[in-house]
This record gives sequence, C-alpha cells and structure tokens, in this order.
Amino acid sequence: MAATDTGLTPAKQSPALPTHPSSGRDFRPDIQGLRAIAVLAVVLDHSGLAVHGGYIGVDIFFVISGYLITSHLFGELSGSGHISLARFYAGRIRRILPAATVVIVATLLAAWKWDPPLEIHSVGLDAIAAAFFCINFRIAETGANYFANPAPSPFQQFWSLAIEEQFYALWPLLLLAVSWPAKRMTSSRRAISITLIIVIAASLATSVTLTKSGSSWAYFGLQSRAWALALGALVAINAEGLSRAVRRIAGPLSWLGLAAIIGSAFFFTTSTSYPGIAVALPVVATAFVITAGISAPRRGAEAFLGLGPFQYIGKISYSWYLWHWPIFIFLPDFLGHVATNQQIVLALVGSFVVASVSYAVVEQPFRRNHNLTLYPRRGLRLGAGLVGISLLSAIMVMTFVDVPTATGAAARQTASISTSVALAAHLRSLPSNLSPPLADVPNGSPPACLATSHVDALVTCKLGDVRANHTVALFGDSHAWQWTRPLAAIASKRGWKLVTYTKGACPLDPNTFTSISSFYNFPTYAGDFGLYCEKWLTAVLARLATIRPELVIMSSLTYPFVTPTSLARTIDKVRADGSKVVWLQDTPLPLGPGVPACLSEHPNEIQLCGFSRAYGLRYPKLRDALLQAAVRAGAEVVHTVQWFCTATDCPPVIAGTVAYFDNSHVANAYALKLTDDLSTALATDLPDVKPPH
Repeated sequence: MAATDTGLTPAKQSPALPTHPSSGRDFRPDIQGLRAIAVLAVVLDHSGLAVHGGYIGVDIFFVISGYLITSHLFGELSGSGHISLARFYAGRIRRILPAATVVIVATLLAAWKWDPPLEIHSVGLDAIAAAFFCINFRIAETGANYFANPAPSPFQQFWSLAIEEQFYALWPLLLLAVSWPAKRMTSSRRAISITLIIVIAASLATSVTLTKSGSSWAYFGLQSRAWALALGALVAINAEGLSRAVRRIAGPLSWLGLAAIIGSAFFFTTSTSYPGIAVALPVVATAFVITAGISAPRRGAEAFLGLGPFQYIGKISYSWYLWHWPIFIFLPDFLGHVATNQQIVLALVGSFVVASVSYAVVEQPFRRNHNLTLYPRRGLRLGAGLVGISLLSAIMVMTFVDVPTATGAAARQTASISTSVALAAHLRSLPSNLSPPLADVPNGSPPACLATSHVDALVTCKLGDVRANHTVALFGDSHAWQWTRPLAAIASKRGWKLVTYTKGACPLDPNTFTSISSFYNFPTYAGDFGLYCEKWLTAVLARLATIRPELVIMSSLTYPFVTPTSLARTIDKVRADGSKVVWLQDTPLPLGPGVPACLSEHPNEIQLCGFSRAYGLRYPKLRDALLQAAVRAGAEVVHTVQWFCTATDCPPVIAGTVAYFDNSHVANAYALKLTDDLSTALATDLPDVKPPH
C-alpha cells in the first residue's frame, strides 16, 4: 500500500500574502481540480477497489504546494523586499494543525479501543511523530526492517504532510539567503532558479539511486521527494516567462498533462519501481497543467477540472486525506470481520461526509479567524498548544494501557516437546512462568544475519566455532533464518562453523521471481523486488560452490507459486558441488497480525490466538509435494510440525514460551527450546567433530 497525506495549501490565496503578479488570478480552479484528482486517486487506491497507482496523488500535491507556497513567498518578497517568517509559519499552523490535531486525538481513541495492548506503545510513538512532522523518519526506519509490524500505522498518512512541513521549514530561509545578495529582482529570480535546478537534479538523482538500492528512504525521505516541491517552486518563480512561452500551446499542454496524470494512476501498480524515475511522469505532468493554466487558456483542462464536483472535492481534500486512512484501518475492528466491497464503499462515503464536516467545523473557523490572522504570534502559540494536545493525548494512551502480565497456572516443563505441545493445547491463560515476558517477545529475534528483501548484497554471519575447518551453511528466506540461534548452539557444541545465507521473502526458486511483486504488496521496493532476489540467489549459489560446505541446511516459506521441480533444481545445484543437503520443513503459519499482540488482547483466552493444524499447514498438497521433491533430489528431511501442533491444534504458548514473535516467525526463545530436538534430528547429518572436554 502507498501511504499518502499532503498538507494541502489553502483553496484561495491567503489575503495576508500577495498573489503572484504573473498569474493574474487570485484563485486557480484548475489547481483546485488537480487537488480533487489527487485525493480521489489516493483514496480509491487505499480502498483497494480501484486505481492501483493512486500513490501518484502525493506527488501531485507536492508540486501544487511548491508552486502555491513559492508564489506567496516570492510575491511578498517582490512587493516588500522581505518575507515575514512569523506570518508565514502562523499561516501554515492555521491551515494544517487544527484538523491534524483532531484526527490524531480521534485516532488515538480508536487505537485505545481496538488495538491490542502490545501495539499501543508503537501507535503512541507514531502519534507523537505525526504531531512533530517527523513520522516519515520513523516509517522509513521501520520500513527498512523486514520484521516490522505488518499492519500499517493508523498515522501513516501523515508521512507526506511531514515532508511538506520539513520543506516549508527550510524553503523560506533558503529563499531569503539566495535572494539577499542580489540587488534586483531579476537577479534574485535567476539565483533562486539556479538553486532550485540544483535541488531538482540532486533530489531526482537521489530518488533513482535509493529506489534502485531498495531503501525505504526513497519513498519516505525528503531528500528524494523534495524535487517535486522544487519543480512547483521553479514554475512559480518563472511563471511570467513560462506563461509567454507556452501561451500558444497552453490548451493542449494542459490536456496532455492531465492525461499523463490519469494514465499514471491507472497504469502504475505495486509492481512499478517507485518513486525512482517513474515519478517524473506525474510530477512533470502536474507542472505542465499548472504552467499551462497560468494564462487560463479557453480550451484547456480547466474546463474539466473546474467542474463543480471537482471544485468541492478539492476544497475538502485535506480533511479527506486525513480522515479516510484511519477509517479504513479501523473498519475491520469496528465490523468484527474483514470488510466486504459494499462496506468499503460505505466507509468511503462516510469518510467523505466526515471530511466535509471537518472542513466546515474545524478547518474554516481557524483559517478565517481574524485575531489569528491579524496577530501571527497568536497563531504560533496556537501551534504550540495543538502540538501539546497531541503529545499529551499520546502519553496518556501509552500510560494507561498496560501489556498484560501472566496470571494463569504455571506451564508444566517436560522433557518431551510433543508432551509440552499437548499440554499447551489445554492452557487457558498466560502461564505464570511465561518466559520471556510478553512485552519482550516481539524483540526476541535471531541475530541480524538476514538480508532485507529489497537488496541483492549477501549478508553473512559466521557463528558456532568460527575457527573450525568443518562448515555448515544455512540457506533460505526468513523461515530458514528463524533457526539461526539453535543451529549456532548446535554448531558450537559439535565443533562446526555455521555460515548463514538468508534473505527475507525470497524463495529458493530462480524461475518464480516475476510472481513476487504480485505476492507482496511492498511499494518501497515493488517492481525490482524479483530482481533483487534473483541476483541474491545467484550470488549465494556461487558462494556455496566456492566454499563447499559439508552440509547445507535449506528452508523456506511455502510460497504458492513455487513448484516442486524448481526446488529440486536448486537442491541439485547445491549437491552438485559436493554438499549434503537437509530440507528443514516449513513451520506452521499462525493467524492474524501477530501472536504476541493477540495474546496481549486475550490474556485469559489464549487459545483464541492459536490456530488449527489445517489452517497452519496451508497449501497442504504443495507442502507434501515439496517434501517429496526434496527427497527425490537427494536431501534429508527434518519434520518440524510436531514441535508446534497436536494432531488438530497449534497452541500459541508452549512450555511456558510464546511460540511466534509475529504473524509468521518462530520466537527466538522457543526456537532455542527446540535446540535438542533439532540436534537429534540432525544427528546423522551433523556429526560431532569437537573433542570432548
């Protein structure tokens, strides 16, 4: 999903800031209509009903904001020779913060009611980051973590608002600094234009580079997004000259730009490598529409964009952006089940109604308040107060929601894991001897030996007896990586060196990478996703052929598009270099967003967080076929299901330990409890070479 929010500029030029003289108009219906196109694209994309490239709406807003803000600032600079920073920032506060604060507080209340206690702390931190316009930093850092909470933050729409506010914080100062040495406005315009061209070139290059490397900063970072705002600013600075240059073709140019925008929304998908260079299409197209509209051509796209429905949607677009996202996020919680298409449509309409009310009751009164407009310092104090309200609300929610402690009877510790699993199926409450505590379970992951999904570089760890001459390799995706700790302990005990080659979300199949982008909806590295996996797999196979480990332990999630033939082919390649291969059966997959979060919500009904064996072993025919293919290819097989499930059920807490640290992966503490069982299963494949002490 492409998360989007804008921090839109006012529908009309603020009376406190002079209109850019070259536009000749106080109000641009075409820009208002562009806002409507942008918000419709994003909201429809987030609904999941249509327009899978709707994330381009963010970039439309960036260009619009860069243009209008710079028109205001440069108009003031041209007219008076200076810029009132206090008036500018107070105006931004009146425009942005009142509605944003109401949404933050309302979202916190919804999270308090519906989110699992274990997730409330993270939601509270998101709210604080949103209030201080830095949530894009937090999301970018989280996005770099493959094991971050798979459920998106209810404040995720604030990321682009944060980028705009960061730009607004820097741009007036840079504008003053660049224009100050120039004695004439013509020289100032030239100096500012050169500065903007440099920003555009550097930021676009950064966007392309970071997108290729798969960094989540490409999507959420100011450094890669600033060029869209700067392009809008460049149009504003040179509006008069551009208007003359395109006057004869202004009409067709505006229609061409609008067609490119709409085409991008419909033809871009989650498989598009974005932002990268693809972002240039909607950004430049938006600049075309804005530039052409300066001269208000009779037969331009304004005839379409100026229609009444687009004007109204554009007017409330900021509120709609803010409200639609948390409404969609909490809709399943409100309903108690996954929403149907009809219910999503109703939520879409409901968010529109809420946005309309918010615009009338919250946005307009603050924007038009005479005292706040006349006295900028009051606006600045208002901003401090509103941020304080958001901060206090987040702290209160984080303080008053506690992660449940274990209150049930102690879980029996048995030597047999199968007996422990059977006993665990009858537990009703979190056992009093739960270890580690529930709050610590999500943090208990294996070592940082996993290559993230969106890079192709090898990430290798050497564990166990690192000076040993005998080598065991662990090869696979995150479902291989989850066994790192017990395998390291076994290798250390037996005198082996363990070398890991693991990469999140990459199947051990060189022929299925075209299917990955549709299987994973990760906008930060969609498109190039399969390419990263393919390069990584090729590199690992080459490395294994070089080091020739005595044993290669392989495992992978059961991807529905992987074929038994392709798995056998990969095993054959590994065995061809003289290595013995063990296929570690995939573990059962739990329900919902995450086992620890579920347990925090149901501490006295923990079996609600378990799942049936049939559910956990999804794609049973494929799982069996993969095991058989591994055997036919000459691999030994280690069965793991009995360590997690009885004949019918898979309990969430086994032997006093939570079995999973998220919605897919074995918790580190439980994996370590399985060390002896895994060691026994590998007894014939991993003989002792370390002399007894």
